[in-house]
Amino acid sequence: MKNIFIKGLIGIIFSIGLLSIAASAKTKNSLTIESLTVPNDAQIYAENIASEMVSNVSLNPSFYGVDAADFSEWMLGNPYTIFSADNNIVNNNDVYYFPILDGDEIKVILSVYKVNGEWSATISKDNSDELNELAQLNDNNVYMLYTSEGKLYAENKNHKKIIEEVKIEIANKNSTSDIEEFINKS
Repeated sequence: MKNIFIKGLIGIIFSIGLLSIAASAKTKNSLTIESLTVPNDAQIYAENIASEMVSNVSLNPSFYGVDAADFSEWMLGNPYTIFSADNNIVNNNDVYYFPILDGDEIKVILSVYKVNGEWSATISKDNSDELNELAQLNDNNVYMLYTSEGKLYAENKNHKKIIEEVKIEIANKNSTSDIEEFINKS
């Protein structure tokens, strides 16, 4: 039942012709992610904050999991969204992802979202390696990214890949010390 729902979801999204956003990756093949339209004010905020965020990465590249590079060459790529497909409900989580590119390679991802009505952003390596790998596949490279049951999927008509699996550690509910240890570890 879940597979039928996901396939139906993909068909609906492709058929209604959502805005297709291209994010180039390592090879001559490009990676295109089906996405909702990103609000203009989110785009403007990302353009204004990107250089400051990249500057933070350049001050401590190993913290962000990137190699030292000529950060002045990094540029803001086209944004995309990730859908949520849990509980047979499809929605966008109102986070807009902007790949930061060094040439054709996605280095880090700038995530833009609202907190208390104001735009905010974070930058991380996130799933940049996985997106670069998808760009190298010759399988129609038009993907939809969605979360379902704690996993992030990239899927198109020919290929489905789990990009990230969220692992949640659960403490033994019968033991107060286990719960305290779990909380202190977090």
